[in-house]
Amino acid sequence: MDYDHVEKVLAVIRQNHHLTVREVAKEVGICKSWCHLILTEKLKMHRVAAKFVPPLLTNAQKENHVTVRSCLIVQMLMKTGKCRNS
Repeated sequence: MDYDHVEKVLAVIRQNHHLTVREVAKEVGICKSWCHLILTEKLKMHRVAAKFVPPLLTNAQKENHVTVRSCLIVQMLMKTGKCRNS
């Protein structure tokens, strides 16, 4: 598996994300198991129904989500009087 194959798989998926792994592999000219490995391990995509989609949030976005959620919880608790500010 080389960078060229990863780029080709990504280009095929961007063109039509409804393709199966077998169809993508045939289009790129690699075996089905290599294609699946590229999609899941290299491109971090996962299957939703019959299509491959990229991860929805990056790690930084996930960390930001946790921070914002924690701040909102603290604000809510302080407003309701269930949290005392020490």
